[in-house]
Amino acid sequence: LASPDRGFPKIGKLLIIIEKGENLADRDIGSESDPFVELSFGGGEPTESPVIQDSNNPVWNWQCDVQVASAHQVIRIEVYDEDPIGKDFMGKLDLPISDAVRSPGEWINSPPSSPSYPLEGVKHGS
Repeated sequence: LASPDRGFPKIGKLLIIIEKGENLADRDIGSESDPFVELSFGGGEPTESPVIQDSNNPVWNWQCDVQVASAHQVIRIEVYDEDPIGKDFMGKLDLPISDAVRSPGEWINSPPSSPSYPLEGVKHGS
């Protein structure tokens, strides 16, 4: 992940939309998982989405704004299953900000279709 801002000027704001998860690994016994997303960026504290109860195909439609200092920064998206004690890892994705840039200074406002990214560290899920 990119280091914290370290005083660099901001080049813009990026709106991140976590729409949904698909075919997430089941981490609960006797029911489906209770997934949520932790989004980390620029070395700051992670931001959490709402928990979706009993779903391995959650729909969050969750939005988060981040201030961008460099197109070389990386967004870390981690998915967890909420449990009464702690949380279970369900996968992660490191997404370079440069994937949201068409050319220098031209930010993508809305993709033509919602991209789906496979999660790392698990057998299936996106």
